[in-house]
Amino acid sequence: SHPDRIVLMPVMTGGMVFAADLIRHIPIKLSLDVVSVSSYAGAVTESRGARLKGALPTNLADRHVVVIDDILDSGQTLALIRDMVGEQGPASFRTCVMLDKSERRVADISADYVGFEIPDEFVVGYGLDYDGFYRNLPDIVALSEEHQ
Repeated sequence: SHPDRIVLMPVMTGGMVFAADLIRHIPIKLSLDVVSVSSYAGAVTESRGARLKGALPTNLADRHVVVIDDILDSGQTLALIRDMVGEQGPASFRTCVMLDKSERRVADISADYVGFEIPDEFVVGYGLDYDGFYRNLPDIVALSEEHQ
């Protein structure tokens, strides 16, 4: 397959730090387009379903799409993106996540590429947030209950 058909699609906002570091290590021609999906309302940790914020890129037919996200927990975000990208007829669809928290999975999806599997703890830093804060921390840390 021709490299100009490769599209990396970071999920904003959480996936931006991981994606920025990752794509600098991919030495081939590719295009980059972002998608914004929300699956949390404020600081609530229980998933309330994923919803698209803005438009999905519309030039994905016959292209190799790799979605990059910070964490795969309930799976609703990646399942929504998979279904919407699938409607455009991509040549392939893959997912890459920094963290996989499989204990919380409710959607029928798994990541093709996983950095680390983690237990069911609330983590922040390196793009992961709590109520909009802590994304700028250089490390990933578990947030204690007293700080939630």
